[in-house]
Amino acid sequence: TLWVRTLEKRQLLKNLKLMSSELSVKKVISDNMFGVSNEEHIKLLRAAVREALPDEVPDEDGDVITSRVTLDQSLRHVVCVSYIESPHNFYVQKVDNMSSLDDLDDQINDNKLLDSILHKWLPKHTYCMARYSRDNRWYRAEVLKTWHDKYHVHFVDYGNEDKAVPSNFVKLIPPYLLELPFQAVRC
Repeated sequence: TLWVRTLEKRQLLKNLKLMSSELSVKKVISDNMFGVSNEEHIKLLRAAVREALPDEVPDEDGDVITSRVTLDQSLRHVVCVSYIESPHNFYVQKVDNMSSLDDLDDQINDNKLLDSILHKWLPKHTYCMARYSRDNRWYRAEVLKTWHDKYHVHFVDYGNEDKAVPSNFVKLIPPYLLELPFQAVRC
């Protein structure tokens, strides 16, 4: 990969007559000192992303209000498989956290709470409460996609998705219900 230098130098690139092959572009950029070769780029980028994304979820003011459960790979964990998409894409939950999650699910499904929250259109990547179509219970979720009067949501404590949740079954989640870290750990 190649690290390209400052914006002023990049402006000069459009004046160069470059051939279409990737190798010649890299060579012209290097030869004209518009960039430097960096063989460690991908490794460094992956490490930076892992460090920069500690799974914290900011609210509208940028304050962290929840996090995701992670599994330290150097330790052993007792887990329960919560959802399997494929052998290469499945989710687990730490057994130690199951009673806290059960309590949270009971709070979310309290009819007084559900009745007190008005429906509001929620944009993509908003954390919410959504009703799962298979059991008609409400769970914490993230909006992945919106269209017309339906939502595609990811249930953050279990890993599964529902692709066509009617808008009246998606509600803004009160901040205190985001205090428990999201429980689904993708494997």
